[in-house]
Amino acid sequence: MTTVKTPNWRDAIASNKKKSNIVIVLYVVIYTLLGFIIDLALYFYIFNPRTALSLPSLSSIPNYYYAGYVPPNRWGDGFFSMVGDAIHAYGHGMIIPYATMGAFIIAIVCLLAAMSSQRRLVLSGTKYYLLDEGTARSDKERQLLNVVDEMVIAMGLKGRPQIYVIDALYMNAFASGYSENSSLVAITQPLLDELDRSELQAVIAHELSHIKHLDTKLLVTASVLTSLIAITVGVLFELCRGFVWGIGNSRGRRRSSGINPIIILLLVFFMLRMLLPVINMFLLRFLSRKREFMADAGAVAAMRDNQPLARALTKIHDAHVENEVMRQAYLGQANESVRAAAYIYSPEELFSGTKKFMYSLMATHPTLGERLEALAAR
Repeated sequence: MTTVKTPNWRDAIASNKKKSNIVIVLYVVIYTLLGFIIDLALYFYIFNPRTALSLPSLSSIPNYYYAGYVPPNRWGDGFFSMVGDAIHAYGHGMIIPYATMGAFIIAIVCLLAAMSSQRRLVLSGTKYYLLDEGTARSDKERQLLNVVDEMVIAMGLKGRPQIYVIDALYMNAFASGYSENSSLVAITQPLLDELDRSELQAVIAHELSHIKHLDTKLLVTASVLTSLIAITVGVLFELCRGFVWGIGNSRGRRRSSGINPIIILLLVFFMLRMLLPVINMFLLRFLSRKREFMADAGAVAAMRDNQPLARALTKIHDAHVENEVMRQAYLGQANESVRAAAYIYSPEELFSGTKKFMYSLMATHPTLGERLEALAAR
């Protein structure tokens, strides 16, 4: 009998966690830079006494941003003069980043709203029931409760998540919750019926890994920041475009020897509007794939055996390949997009007509082959 050398699962978890942290830092940096750009734009065009727009609608706005500070005008006129003024003002603590602070307040409010509605949204559109000792109707359901209790203890979670069984035509499972004390695991009836005990244990360990690693909170945070970034860039682009159309009349077509900064900002926001949605999508999908690898590794580390999870994933994949009704069942479900990234298995690779390389960039889940390879099961 040949012994297969398995990876160090703790190292695998640490590696994927590090990559995930890098992505989250990138999101925060992008969002912070947008707030910084808004502050600079406000300083350039409203509150800078040397370069502010003389628009009637802005004439009554107090100069809170620079608190009476007059830039030294060391760099002449034009765009680079504006940048120099801003750097000098920030360096002297004369610009208060109200827009940046406001952006983070908005992000926190949106995150709290998203977290509070996550449980309701992730189950909506499905037929489900809460499973506990009082509602368990079959040996399989009682086995599921026992398996969950075993893995909660083995993985050191603070408490048992709520267990839901979904009446669906497909084999799948997912977890949700922003903390260990406010979490759920949902499993479809066909998956519960088809898996043996060790395979079921592996699936539950995978889902509990998501809960332990706070993956729902992480992915919701990334999704909210993605949406806010897209909205912010779109609004800024439209504002700049409006300024470009109105700048001739509002400023009496005042000429400047330098490049008009509003044109520069318009071009910057145009490029951001085109590129950021694509970049954000790739980052979000990359983050989702890494968390799946991390949950797989966490499940194997808890079970100390890679084969049950490999068998479960293969069984789920084969069932989707062989059963068109199962594949099509997702299409008729309401709010399916909310659950797509949370499933243990994504059927999107079966629907995708893109080439393997492009699919690997856009998918929420690694392919079965990639997961089995990471599990050292093929």
